[in-house]
Amino acid sequence: MIREHAVSEVIGSILLISLVGIAVAIVAIMFLSHPVPVETQSLNVIAGNNSTHLFLYHDGGDAMVRGEYKIRLLPSGDEPDITTEMWYIGTTLNLPVNPIPERIQIISTRQGQETLIKEITIGTVVTPGPITPRPPQPDPGPCDDCVANFTERLGNGSVYFSRDVRGPTGQTGITGFINLTINGTGSYIVNVKKVQGEDVLEEYKLTPGALLSIRFDSGNNVRIFAIGDRGWSISGFTNVRNNGTLVTGDLKDIWITSYTNLHSTLTFSAGAGGNNEFVRLIINGTKTDEMSDDIYHFVNIRPSEPTLFILNYPSGQERPVFFIGQADKVLRESREIYPIP
Repeated sequence: MIREHAVSEVIGSILLISLVGIAVAIVAIMFLSHPVPVETQSLNVIAGNNSTHLFLYHDGGDAMVRGEYKIRLLPSGDEPDITTEMWYIGTTLNLPVNPIPERIQIISTRQGQETLIKEITIGTVVTPGPITPRPPQPDPGPCDDCVANFTERLGNGSVYFSRDVRGPTGQTGITGFINLTINGTGSYIVNVKKVQGEDVLEEYKLTPGALLSIRFDSGNNVRIFAIGDRGWSISGFTNVRNNGTLVTGDLKDIWITSYTNLHSTLTFSAGAGGNNEFVRLIINGTKTDEMSDDIYHFVNIRPSEPTLFILNYPSGQERPVFFIGQADKVLRESREIYPIP
C-alpha cells in the first residue's frame, strides 16, 4: 500500500508539472503571437508648390528614412517615387506632380504596417497637439495657417502682409532685381520654346558660380516660394541674365538649390482701388488686422531668417496679395511704419 501510494504521488506530481508546463507554454504563445508595436514617426511638414513640383519642407520631428514611409496624393491616390535617402529637419522633398494635389498624406510603412503620420494641404503647417476652437475672424486671405506657426520663429525685421484684393495699376506695382550667385549643382531654369509651331519645355541648367540676375516689372504676376536653404522656386519674371547673357524663351520657372551673395532691390506696392479691403500686417510679431483703402509699399524685400520668402503678387486685379519675408522699409501711403522713424 505504501509503495502504491508513493507511485500515485509521483504520477500526480508528473501530471501537475506537465500541466504547469503546458499552461506556461500557452501563455508564452499568447504573448509572443501578438506583433511587437511599431513606433510611428513624428513629423511637422510645410507644403508648397509651383506649376510642376510639390515641395515638402521638414519642419521638425524624426528623420525619415527612404523605405520607411511613402507619400500619397489625393484625390488621385498617386504615390510618387522618393529618391532622397534621408529626409531630415531643414531639408525639402522635391516631387514632380501633375496635377497639383488637393491633399497630401505621409504614411509610415515600418515593418510592413501602414500608419498615417500626417495629412496636409498646400500652404499649411501641421504640428502635433489639439486645436482649440477660436471665435470667427475676418477672412485673412491666403495661407493664414502659416502665420501662427512662422511669425514667432522669424528673426528681427520679419514682415507678414496679406490683402484680399490687389488694387488697380497706378496703386499697385512691382519693380527691381534679385541678384545672386549659384552655389552648387541642381539649379535650373524652365522655359518654353516654339519647335515646329509647338510649345516645348526646355530645362536650362545653372552651373556653380553663375551670376544670376532676375528682373521684375510692373504688370507681371510674381510668385516666389522659398522655405529652408535647399530650394527656391521663382516664376512670373520678365527676363533673367546668366553671367550677363539674356536667357531667351518664355520663362516659366527657376529652381535654385543653393546660393550666396544675395542682393535685392525688389519693391512692390499694394493698393485697393479706393475700397476698404481686409489687410493683415505683422511686423516683428506685432499683428494688425483692419479694413483699409491705403496703399502699402515694401522696399528691398528678401528672405527672413531662418530662410522663408513667399510672395504671391498677381497680375490681375481683384486677386489677393500675400508676402512673408524681410524689407528694408515699409510705408503706409507716404508714412514710414517700418523701421519705426
